[in-house]
Amino acid sequence: MKKNTDNWLNVQADSNASFNNITIHNSKYVKVSSIKVTISLHYSDDDGTCVFLTKNPQLIHMMIDRCEIERNLPYGEWEKTVRSILFKEKGIKNSDLDQFVSWNLANPSFSLAKYRKCTKKEIDAFRFHRADQRSEILSGNDKVVYQQYIKASYNDQDSSVPHNFVMP
Repeated sequence: MKKNTDNWLNVQADSNASFNNITIHNSKYVKVSSIKVTISLHYSDDDGTCVFLTKNPQLIHMMIDRCEIERNLPYGEWEKTVRSILFKEKGIKNSDLDQFVSWNLANPSFSLAKYRKCTKKEIDAFRFHRADQRSEILSGNDKVVYQQYIKASYNDQDSSVPHNFVMP
């Protein structure tokens, strides 16, 4: 019982204030420290893209929980949120940043760049966290993953989530 209590306390501490940075890659639990972002450009002569590496914890979280976040954001807010994050991103070349009017933000591509294998403790805490989310969903709170993302965004000083979002 103590192990479950410890996991719960770890999950509560992590989920209350921070972005998720653990995912499953090739059937292994990994902690992500950076990702590669690729944004295609609309109407580009040469099928251009904007590609950059980032350690931005908000973008990492968005990559990991994208389906749940995107599904629950109000219509049109996915692109607006991604754009607001990217405008502050330091890793984007000026020439790519200046092409923001052509960015296809409806479907950016995210991939892992740098990560490490999780420790047993991190895996246990993550599995407990996901089990808690599943339980919440089964109890009728189908927006729990989105709510946790918004909460982490409000708690992060560097976050770019528009503060007009209401916690559902």
